[in-house]
Amino acid sequence: MSGSVTRTTAHATRGSLGAGFADLRGARVLLLALGLTLVAGLTWQVGPKNVLDHFQSLGWPLVFAVLPYILVVILDAVAWRDTFDHAVLTLPAAIAFTLLRRLR
Repeated sequence: MSGSVTRTTAHATRGSLGAGFADLRGARVLLLALGLTLVAGLTWQVGPKNVLDHFQSLGWPLVFAVLPYILVVILDAVAWRDTFDHAVLTLPAAIAFTLLRRLR
């Protein structure tokens, strides 16, 4: 009996998560557009050549500055995925990982 309750709860949770993110699609697109506009405006104000010159001065060591952050985000999402009970989080692994990475 408890198995059917868990399965029903898992499907209800998955359905409510999917519906909630579908409702936020317009807001996410708007925020992405605003963020890209802000970055473009700041780049224009500083000057694209100036920004490129700074990136070139950093060179390949920039990878060592960015790589640890990328690893932290990935490992954090994996840790959260493994924290949840697999009966409750019945999303496919790729979707669950992407969802948890975005929620972080």
